Amino acid sequence: MYRLQAVVLFLVASAALAADEQSVKAPFVEVGDCWSYRAEKLENRGPIGDYEECITHIDWQKRVIIAVAKLKDSGREIDTSYSTEWFSRTSIEGTITTLRKAEKPSTFPLRVGETYKTEIEFRRALLGPNAGETLWEFKVIGWEDIIVPAGKFRAENRRPRHGSPLR
Repeated sequence: MYRLQAVVLFLVASAALAADEQSVKAPFVEVGDCWSYRAEKLENRGPIGDYEECITHIDWQKRVIIAVAKLKDSGREIDTSYSTEWFSRTSIEGTITTLRKAEKPSTFPLRVGETYKTEIEFRRALLGPNAGETLWEFKVIGWEDIIVPAGKFRAENRRPRHGSPLR
């Protein structure tokens, strides 16, 4: 689950420009925006390697972002979805996630020193009865500049304080 949230974190962080040294505003995204990934040890009815994920629909009122991930080697497509706060709802690995409670879910603007907790339920439909609940606590510990082909961006550096089963 941490790997899934780390992917979402990178997506959010790499798209966000810093307003100042203290905070980062929410990224602006629109239909047609795409990101490329190099994945290791991901599975969804077979291995997932390099892929490109593109936004296909955004409903700001329902707070949902729909995307499609296209695997570079096979051309296979996998539907994914996120909340408009970049909380993963349906991952590339097939995990279906429901936010149960969020004390403060990755609310923008993000500021150094802030902490937030989320309780989620998840179901790995492709693995049969693989389901559970998890509590995550995160703390924003700083910012770092990253340089990618699209330019230079300010990225959040956060570490999970802990992730543990609720039951």
